[in-house]
Amino acid sequence: MLKPNLKRILLQKQEEGYMLDLNGRKMKPNMTNLAIALGVVKQQVTMWGSGASYPRPETLYKMAKVLDVSVNDLYTLEETEEELQKEREEIEKRLQELEEQAKQRKEAYRRRKEKNAKN
Repeated sequence: MLKPNLKRILLQKQEEGYMLDLNGRKMKPNMTNLAIALGVVKQQVTMWGSGASYPRPETLYKMAKVLDVSVNDLYTLEETEEELQKEREEIEKRLQELEEQAKQRKEAYRRRKEKNAKN
């Protein structure tokens, strides 16, 4: 799951004294001003900050440029234990399916070989 770092980045930028350039006007880096810089509504930026939704790739790149950070800084990939467990179970299930398919192919090969030996 992607964990948003937007709130942390905005706070960090404020502490550094970084200012957003909005058509030549210097503004504090907050969700409202970021929304203006990106041409979206504040609610959308709030949803991105909470992880309720994610920006489009082009908006993500624009956001990184506006905040002077890399795209990778905006989100962190964190897998919960439940997600990891589900992934492990899916892998185990797939392995079992592959083993079963291999057994079936082996058995079919053995039968064909026996049949050919009788002829």
